[in-house]
Amino acid sequence: MLLKLEMTNVNCRWKERSQMSVSYNKLWKMLIDQKMSHIELQRAAEVAPNTMTKIRRDQPVNLAILDRICRVLGCDFGDIVEHLDESETADA
Repeated sequence: MLLKLEMTNVNCRWKERSQMSVSYNKLWKMLIDQKMSHIELQRAAEVAPNTMTKIRRDQPVNLAILDRICRVLGCDFGDIVEHLDESETADA
């Protein structure tokens, strides 16, 4: 029983440290500029619907997926995703 509790505490601490704050606002602006819907992007980049949901919720996604999106849009990672400082997310 004690071992399970310790493992749970380790997992909880790991989850707290592993959360990143990202924003995909640049992606949505780029889609508007290119007159492309998120569904068109999803199909062109072969992105799963649940991954698009993660992007809409500003949750981290795999870099391979972001690479496919960048290839479709002809851009770089920094053009579609932004890392937010912890102080910025605390204020929001």
